[in-house]
Amino acid sequence: MLESTHLRLNTLRLRIKNAINLAFNLGADKDTKTMMEDSHVMKVIGVMTAFLLPATALSSVLGSNMFASNNQEAWKMNVNASFWVWCVVAFPITLCLVAWLFVKYIKKGLRFEFLRRRRKKAQQGRV
Repeated sequence: MLESTHLRLNTLRLRIKNAINLAFNLGADKDTKTMMEDSHVMKVIGVMTAFLLPATALSSVLGSNMFASNNQEAWKMNVNASFWVWCVVAFPITLCLVAWLFVKYIKKGLRFEFLRRRRKKAQQGRV
């Protein structure tokens, strides 16, 4: 009788340990999903910043005197003669940055696709 009670206590201890592990893993799973959503938002913010940063940096270098208004005519604005420099430099830099991010994203996707295929082949080989 003492041995069966001892076995029951060990089984009960293991069941409690499994229940605690299950509760922990469910909480960790929820935290992981939340972190992945936050990660996606941060990537979007990073891409938008990278897209707008070259033009913003160049604008600060060239200064804020690109446009001038004429006091006599309220609706007329004069553009500085060097405004074309901003266009010629900012647009190619932005396009290069976007192209680089796109290539990096494609390579990352292809790398993950390669790993998925390899994992799938390994699972089929085991079965």
